[in-house]
Order: sequence, then C-alpha cells, then structure tokens
Amino acid sequence: MKFGDLRKNLKKDYSGFPVVKFAIVADWPVQLLAQALRGLAYERRLDLVVREGVGQLEAEILDDDAELYAFAPDFVLLFPCAEELRDRFYGPAERDLDGTRGTHAPSVSGTDFVAAEAARAESLVARLRARTDAALIVCNYCELDDAVYGNLGAAHDDALPRIIRRLNEELARRLPAGVFIADINALQSAKGRENAFDPRLRCVSRCVFGLDFLPFVAKRILDLADALRGRVRKCLITDLDDTLWGGVVGEVGLEGIQLGELGSGRAFSDLQRWLRALSRRGIAIAVCSKNDEATAKEPFLKHPDMILRLADISVFVANWNDKVSNIAYIRERLNIGFDSMVFIDDNPAERDMVRRMLPDVAVPELPKDASLVLRALQEANLFETTAVLDEDRRRVRMYGEESRRAETAAKAASIDEYLESLDMIARFEPLDAFSVPRAAQLTQRSNQFNLRTRRYTDGDLQKLAGDADCVARCLSLRDRFGDYGLVGVVILKREEGGAALFLDTLLMSCRVLKRGVEEFLFNELAALARAEGAVFLTGEYLPTAKNGMVAGLLESFGFRREDSARAEPGRWRLAAADYAERRTHVRKEL
Repeated sequence: MKFGDLRKNLKKDYSGFPVVKFAIVADWPVQLLAQALRGLAYERRLDLVVREGVGQLEAEILDDDAELYAFAPDFVLLFPCAEELRDRFYGPAERDLDGTRGTHAPSVSGTDFVAAEAARAESLVARLRARTDAALIVCNYCELDDAVYGNLGAAHDDALPRIIRRLNEELARRLPAGVFIADINALQSAKGRENAFDPRLRCVSRCVFGLDFLPFVAKRILDLADALRGRVRKCLITDLDDTLWGGVVGEVGLEGIQLGELGSGRAFSDLQRWLRALSRRGIAIAVCSKNDEATAKEPFLKHPDMILRLADISVFVANWNDKVSNIAYIRERLNIGFDSMVFIDDNPAERDMVRRMLPDVAVPELPKDASLVLRALQEANLFETTAVLDEDRRRVRMYGEESRRAETAAKAASIDEYLESLDMIARFEPLDAFSVPRAAQLTQRSNQFNLRTRRYTDGDLQKLAGDADCVARCLSLRDRFGDYGLVGVVILKREEGGAALFLDTLLMSCRVLKRGVEEFLFNELAALARAEGAVFLTGEYLPTAKNGMVAGLLESFGFRREDSARAEPGRWRLAAADYAERRTHVRKEL
C-alpha cells in the first residue's frame, strides 16, 4: 500500500459507494493525509468526502460560524501534532537585556504544561460535542525525543518525551465516553520514527509525516471509523496443518509436528497465544481443516505444547469438504455474517478460493515464513473495536451455549416444544448507566435486524436517555442454557404533541431471532405506547445492503402505511389500542 497508489484511486469512479463526510481539524497541513484517506476509502468501496482543516485548530472549533459545522460531517478527526506541542512548550525565544534573541527555555514546568494541555483538549472536545452530532476521533501525540535530556528524558518531568507520554495518558483517562482515540503513537512505535517522519517534507510543507507513512495513518483512522460504522470482525477461522502448527499431523504424527519453544515451533506457539488472547477478548475462534476429525483433534487433546485447547474453539470442522462450504457451515452455527469473519490458511490456493467465493470474508495474505505470520496479522489490525465489554468476553461461552441449544432443538418434536423448553425470560427496562455502553455497541454493530441503522455513541445515548421527548429501552434475555445479556435497543421519540411515538431505533441481535423475542418486543412496545399516553406507534424502514430481513417487519406486526398527504415516504402507523398481542414463549421478568 503506497501513497502513490492511493493517489491514483482519486481519479477512479466512486459513484454507487456509500457517502461518508469526514472533517479533519488539525494544527498542521493535512492535504496529503486527506488524499490518503480518500484513496484508501476507494479500496473499501466508500465515497469519503473529506474536508481539510486549515491548520488553525482552535480557531475552527471555537468559531460557531465555521465551515466545519456547516459541512455537517459524519466524523470529525481532531489531529494535533507533537511538533506544534513542542513549540508551545518551549515558547517564544526569550530576549537578552540588550534586546538580542536569547535561548529557548520552557515557559512552564512540564507538570503544569501537561495539565494545561489536557484541559485544553477537554475544552475543545466539549465544544465539538456541543456543536455537532458527528462521531469524534482524537489522534494521540507521536512520541518525539529532542535529546535534550538524553536517557533521562524517559523520567524527567520537564523532558519532552516524558511530557508527551504523560499527556497521552491524560487524554486516554480524561476524554469522555463516546470519544475515540486513534493510536497514531503506537503506529509510529511499530514502524519507527525514521520511517514515520520526513524532516525535508516538514521543512517544505509543515507536513508531519512522510509519504510512505501516510497510508498507515489513513488505515489506522479508517479502521476505527469502520468499527464505529458497525463493520467489525467477530470470528477468526483457522486452518491447522502448517498454520496452527508446523507439519501435517496426519503424515508426521503427533510427535512430528513443530510446536513449542524449540526451532520453528516457537512461531506457531506465539500465534496460538495471540489467538487465545483474542478469544479472551471475545473473538470466536473456529477451526476449518481438511482432515480426519479424530486426527485433527489429537494435538488439542494430547500434545503438551498446545496452547489452544478444544475448549477455546467455538466451532470445530475437520472433514474433506471444500473450505467454502465449511465456512458457510461455521457462519450458520455462529449466526453471524460473512463480513464478521476472518480466515487464515497457509495455502494460497485455499485463500484464493475463499476470496473468490466469499468476498465478504477477510482473507489476509500470509508470508511463507511462519515466523513472520503473527506480525503480518497484527499489522493488518483485523479486529478493531470501539469498546470491550464483559458481554464480549462472555461471547465464547455463549457460542458453546448455542451449540447445546442446537442439540436440544434437534431432539425436540416441534418448534413449540423446543422454544418452551428453553424457559426464556426477558427484561424490558429503561437505559441506564450500566446498559448504555452495550446499547451503544449494539447500535454500532447491528446491521441485519435494524430498522433504520442509526449509530449512537455512549454520550449520544446518555443524552437521549435524559431527554423528556425520548423513551429509551433495552431488552435483555436469558434461558436455561445461559444469559444472552442485552440483545435489543428501542428509542422512541415523541411526535404530534405526544400523540405518537416514532421508532427512531429498533434493533436486535441476530442471536435471538425466531424464538418469539420479536413478538415479545412488539407486545411490550404496544403496552409502552399506551402507558406513555400515545395513541400511535409510527416507524419507517430505511433499507441498507444488510437489513433486508426487516423490510416487512412493521407490516407483519399490524402497522399500515400512512395515507396522510403530509406523511413522509416509507412511514408506517399502528394504533396502540388496536394492537393484537402475539403469542410468545418468552416470559417477562417480574
């Protein structure tokens, strides 16, 4: 990925791609970064309309009439740079008594400077949040060692390296929920300062990054923006032979595979440690191998150096079927979309087949050298996220519970018998401080059972929960096999003087569909409307590439198209008093 290649994309046809408006506010010229962002967006089939900042960060944010706010962006990127921070710390040159310019000297202590800069960032972020509903991304500072203090720079409070590290920590601690940090500093650490910074380009244009580094910066930012738009990966599917261990276990036997701390085995052990860490974070790990099942499972059961065990695997598929079919089976078992999956395999032919047949599955290119595979996967940053919640960490356990549910369903004489046997209990209650983070995550990630696909941050939902003109509810579910946690979000807005409640947001996790939860939800919605004194429930379906399953949802629950001349296109209406309660096997918790 070269800057020149991204720049060539700017001449290509973006028509038909979803349009996203992106505003950059920075204290350095960002024209080249804007080109890298838009060029990379083409690779992701996205028409990114970028508004470039003019290098006057505070002036743009504080001016209520600034073009920034008239642009009405979907995202605002706040991007300060360490070079400008350094200049502010050292301040203007002092003058000697004879009026000649003297030497630079810090105008304040490092501790006071960090506190002032953190407060400044807080103030600017608060102003942005008050003036725009855009998702807000803040880039942290790249570490900059001016060698003034030598090695003492890591510990002395007045040394620039120490100041930048403390300030980054303060930003991470003090920025409010719903404001997201793009860790550009970690990216520079991975690539090296010499590869990130071009002093000649800085002198000519004040650009703080070299051309070869800009594509990596653009990727880091767009990865986070994609996660905020709900594009997240939830599952990693791995091959076994020469991927999870060295050698073909069916040929060399259990003792012959390469694994452990000796020789090339260490590369495979390191990969397994990383996969296990992903599993603990909440990423499902699945196996897709052309192998006899007993042979494929033997290392998990018997090899002393295996780090991953069968308990870490959500779905284990080992047979002689093609991998495309097996990946489709894994998707069905996990009840997630292909675009939530990553597939890794040492065989280029297998990777190519999956790319061609399942284009939504992410299939990273892997080096032939096993020792380089883990670094390639980490640099690909395939599992970007905006939050990690307890519910994410329980996800692997939930997939195991889902397998037991599937076994129960196979034994049941009828669907009604199966659903009744689940003993499902739901809670339908107001959003609160505990449920807001998970509810925000659902709005950002749910794409299929989602009427309008509105994305909200924690801060957005906190405002809506306290708005007298809104009624915000969350739906949680458990059954005899386990607790699904929070699975649905409903946001209703009062209209027509309170006579109607409009479904601004109605979404649900696909994990609980077709079990009577939809019927329970609409029963509760009708009861809620009556309790709130509303005569009507109104709603609309806004189609996306992924939410076709809810195209007829409102009509199926008794909503009818509005026939008023003033009705907006696609609006539906239900008289709450006329709603016929639906049968469901879900009971409400008392």
